[in-house]
Amino acid sequence: MTSLTDSSLVEINFDLGQSGSKFSIVSTTSGTALLKSRAGDSRFQRQFEKHFAAQSRSLGGMKAPRVLSSYRNDEYLMEILHAVPLGLGLNRMSLDQVGVISVKISNYFHEIFSAAIQADDECLQLISTKLELLDEVMQRKDYLLYSKAIHLLFNARNLVNFNQGWNHGDFSFENVLVPQSGSDSNVYLIDFLDSPFDSPMIDLGRFWLDLNYGWWGNKFTPSAAWRINNKVLRDNFLELVASLKVPLPALYYFTLLASLRILPYTKNPVRLAHLKSSIGDIVKRSEEWQF
Repeated sequence: MTSLTDSSLVEINFDLGQSGSKFSIVSTTSGTALLKSRAGDSRFQRQFEKHFAAQSRSLGGMKAPRVLSSYRNDEYLMEILHAVPLGLGLNRMSLDQVGVISVKISNYFHEIFSAAIQADDECLQLISTKLELLDEVMQRKDYLLYSKAIHLLFNARNLVNFNQGWNHGDFSFENVLVPQSGSDSNVYLIDFLDSPFDSPMIDLGRFWLDLNYGWWGNKFTPSAAWRINNKVLRDNFLELVASLKVPLPALYYFTLLASLRILPYTKNPVRLAHLKSSIGDIVKRSEEWQF
């Protein structure tokens, strides 16, 4: 692997998401690379380990960027990708390209669901623990809606039949990268995240938050192409959910969980208002849940 020493850095800013990571273009003796760092975050090394391990997974035909160095001093090197986040790519993708993306996303979920097993008691307890921690955060925020959402998830936790197994951890419009050129068919997954418990449903719910509620792209003005492409991707995703035999209440349960996990890190007022609207919609839908 490439050494982190004696490298020249050029700082670049990635502000589309909320990961808190810093990225720099690095010139090394082996070529140009991307330096990812996050000082003072104890979870960052676990995320590196998940990224490193993901390179050996098929990911439904998608790829993880190559890790080019070992982890040291809260940073590591990875390959530079000539790709853009899916949330931006939908503005200019053709319907054929959306079809290719849909197939790869479907293959990814079928793969991780096929390798999952029924959730055990330990996994169910981890859900309860996470909800208790979130409840403490929501009480400090003093929002009745958020506390109501927490109690909804807590009361329904034993009714949701779900599985446990490997997941990306933050499968979103930010972390699915699509090619910038029509001749490139590679799709990448970045920013793997450790989860409070492991389940493919975490990825399913997180992606639906972006796809159905538009949380990731709310600060952008969607073009006509974006709306059309997003609808096609959404329709294909609902077919995928049906093929996985995931009940819609379970999908919304994990979407609500994804929303609440994001909430403490959401600082932008527009995004915060958008997220609150999404949570309100899901809580309202819960009146019709039948597990």
